[in-house]
Amino acid sequence: SYEWGGADYPIGYVRWTERRNMTAFMDMLASGALDMQALTTHRFPVEQATEAYNLVSGVNDDFTVGIVLTYNPEADIEPDPVPARAKKVDGKVGLGIIGSGNFAKSVLVPAMTNTGGFDVRGVVSARGLSAEAMKEVTGAQYSATDAQTVIDDDSVDAVIIATRHDSHAGYVLEALKKDKHVFVEKPLCLTRDQLAEIEVAARASKGILMVGFNRRFSPFVTDIGAHFAERSEPLAMIYRVNAGRIGQDSPSAWVHDADVGGGRIIGEACHFIDTMQSLTGASPVDLRASGLNPGRSDLVASDVVTMTIRFDDGSLATLHYFANGGTGMSKERLEVFGQERVAVLDDYRSLELIAGGKTERKTSQTMQKGFAEEAQAFLEACRTGIPPVAAATLIETTLVTLLAVEDLHGDWDETLDLGD
Repeated sequence: SYEWGGADYPIGYVRWTERRNMTAFMDMLASGALDMQALTTHRFPVEQATEAYNLVSGVNDDFTVGIVLTYNPEADIEPDPVPARAKKVDGKVGLGIIGSGNFAKSVLVPAMTNTGGFDVRGVVSARGLSAEAMKEVTGAQYSATDAQTVIDDDSVDAVIIATRHDSHAGYVLEALKKDKHVFVEKPLCLTRDQLAEIEVAARASKGILMVGFNRRFSPFVTDIGAHFAERSEPLAMIYRVNAGRIGQDSPSAWVHDADVGGGRIIGEACHFIDTMQSLTGASPVDLRASGLNPGRSDLVASDVVTMTIRFDDGSLATLHYFANGGTGMSKERLEVFGQERVAVLDDYRSLELIAGGKTERKTSQTMQKGFAEEAQAFLEACRTGIPPVAAATLIETTLVTLLAVEDLHGDWDETLDLGD
């Protein structure tokens, strides 16, 4: 039918379908055969639209057939600027660091300090010696073993949370309650209840929330976005991740613990979902996830997953997250299709942009995963009070990963409902 499929019934069966009725009506309007003046019982300037609505809805008892709203198309009205609700920081941003693991020490904290815009006030680690070592490297004022020390410090404008996954939600909530700007490494949290709490806290806080989804800030991903900037059609995307096995004897084996690491879909696959979501600029509306049972004790079904996500602009994203491959292949490959254009990104070292039968190639000697650009974006967010990524988008990405795990376990089998 027209309602479900957008197709008319054959004219021999139904002469006047909805489409044919509307087409005939528009034709009569165009030809002047219909006198709309006789059907117009009321006219209102657009500023009085509420009164017009009251007539249509029956709040007022006046006889009503047709209502025309008028406006002045020549009016030059400057929109009122919308002030940022979040606090702004002038000058250097006082920074508190929670967590001193390898990633924080080797990648995240150097990226932040290299911007030149942060003044590291305090460093926190459960291991006092580790905190003291990072204090010396960053020039921080103090080190501590209790995260509340930096969260309660009035000289700290922003906090970085780079601890194990199970502690993220608690630290995020405490920091937002103190109106700190928050940068938390992925994942944002491990459960739906935690996510709901964070959503409420982010709305109430004067601090901005940012999650370490660095790939969306990669210059290569920016180039892909520009390649499809003029599109009027949905995108089709394939993201293949040769993730590699994390054995039970690995120092990273804790990621498999559902209560501590949340598993690899929540803990890492969120990166790739966010990257594809950033390219669509749309919200996810449907999700399906399937896992392969490898029949090995050192691999679980959530390590070998294919996930399909549909967005509200019609775009379709497929994520292949495979931990059963070999190291001879690149880890990440993203292919994007749309509007007779293609983009192929391989391991954040090379990019092909294809259009009109021509291919533009870009390469880098080092991986361009967007860490420096991400750090700069966080600094600007602290200064302006405007987050580079809306909190709602961070919530959506995280919810997709949580629901994907539920789908793999057979606990969820519904259309994605992100709520209001």
